[in-house]
This record gives sequence, structure tokens and C-alpha cells, in this order.
Amino acid sequence: MITPAPYTSTVMDDGLRVRTGPGRDHVARGQLYEMDRVKITHCRGKWARVRLTGKSAGGLPQGTRGWTAAEYLLPRPIPEATLTLPPGCSDAR
Repeated sequence: MITPAPYTSTVMDDGLRVRTGPGRDHVARGQLYEMDRVKITHCRGKWARVRLTGKSAGGLPQGTRGWTAAEYLLPRPIPEATLTLPPGCSDAR
């Protein structure tokens, strides 16, 4: 089941892969880097479907969509950030 989670988030790690689907078995489209900004549109377990809000430090263009591990995303912009994940995203490993 996919749960809606419309949150703007900040990437907390370098080299976070953006994949074509929610899982390591899906092809990586590219990488995100610390401080890249994304909008989480849906979650499935520990995976978040994201849309890049600006050009990534890794070269992905604005608007790139894909899936990434939710545990490496902050759900709000940095000043108000907490490590609580949006509803529907699990940090279980």
C-alpha cells in the first residue's frame, strides 16, 4: 500500500541513490547529496517516492522523480528539522 506523504525534505547523506522503484532491486537513476531538497510524494515501507525540487549536486535535473531510502531524509527544512519520518514511512531496517 502507498500512503500519501506530501512533505518537502532535505537529504542527510551523500550518494543517496534514486531508483526506479521502491527497493534495492530497482535500477538507480542517479544520486542525491547532502542538502539536496526533494518533495516526498508517497511512501511504501522504508522507501519514499521523491521529486527533486532543484538541481542535485550529483547532476540530476530539477523535477527528477524516483524512489529512495526514507531514513536518509529529513522531513522538514533544516532549521525546524526533526528525525521523525512522515506517516507511512518506516525506519525499520
